[in-house]
Amino acid sequence: MKSYPEIVHSLKDKHILVTGGAGFIGSTITEVLLNLGASVTVLDNLSTGLQSNVDRLAHHEKYLFIKGDICQPEDFTYVQNVVLANLLGLTTNNQAAFGSVFNVACGKRLTLNEVISGIVSGVQSHNYQPTHSLEFGPNRIVDIPHTLTSIAHIQKELNYFVLYTFEEGLATYLAHSLHD
Repeated sequence: MKSYPEIVHSLKDKHILVTGGAGFIGSTITEVLLNLGASVTVLDNLSTGLQSNVDRLAHHEKYLFIKGDICQPEDFTYVQNVVLANLLGLTTNNQAAFGSVFNVACGKRLTLNEVISGIVSGVQSHNYQPTHSLEFGPNRIVDIPHTLTSIAHIQKELNYFVLYTFEEGLATYLAHSLHD
């Protein structure tokens, strides 16, 4: 497995395309890559991403934004897990991984109620009280009651490992967001 310094060194002076780069995850990946010395082109249609997420990068000489469209699935995982997976993918020498599609997740089954409960508990632990009460209506056809994404393929091909569990990622996010 490559060390973090080896990953950093191998990305310097590379040109990398980040799809969905104006979203929270994409803009975080883009900023990290630029700070590591890579040139980055962001492709985003701004349907869910925000121009304001990447405005701070516009001054960077190795940054280019292109408005375009691509669709990607999402899962419950912390942004740093996704950043790690992208860095591992960008620096792998494993031919079997080239052109592959990988799920990035924590590999833990979560219900929507557990996710909501974690958010409410986390906010309350920072001495904030929700301003609205939670109301549960009937299940909708589009509701996903449980999530469990297989990460076996990415573990095998990229030596991926979970840096943050869902709970650790949520706690870290809330600590930064709520400035505790």
